[in-house]
Amino acid sequence: LLELGSGSSSLYFSKFFNSMTSLETCQDWYSKMLREIPEKVNLKKTDSILGSIKDENIDDYDVILIDPAENRAKIARFLANNKFNGIIFFDNSEWYRKSIKILVSLGYYEIPFFGIKPVEDWVSCTSVLIRDQDMVKILSSDWQELPKFASFNPSNQWDIE
Repeated sequence: LLELGSGSSSLYFSKFFNSMTSLETCQDWYSKMLREIPEKVNLKKTDSILGSIKDENIDDYDVILIDPAENRAKIARFLANNKFNGIIFFDNSEWYRKSIKILVSLGYYEIPFFGIKPVEDWVSCTSVLIRDQDMVKILSSDWQELPKFASFNPSNQWDIE
């Protein structure tokens, strides 16, 4: 996972990816995150996320998470021009419709997830952008584990054939 902008998502996604590189521009936030992130997250301080991803081999990553305090349309255009071929998580996608259109024009499908964030009082959206060849990877019904508060009943009488 290449994460553009660190934060709570760094802590969350570190549980699901074997390796993670996270780029951060804010020195205070970078210092705070350094104290909290697991060792397998490679947190890098940078002056420009767009400048830094130009130095990364984006083909080394299966997933890119876009959540920087920086121009996201330029980042989307960079990914388009460099034919990034993985899955994209795009935070606050309701605010960045031009960026989403850039990616959709390349053959990505947008799957929006709307909800109230724990620290805000309005509905926000995170979108997953995915191409045909990756649909099977994330839309499988063979889940590894259920979310923390999900209810599971293996002897559900209404699910017996």
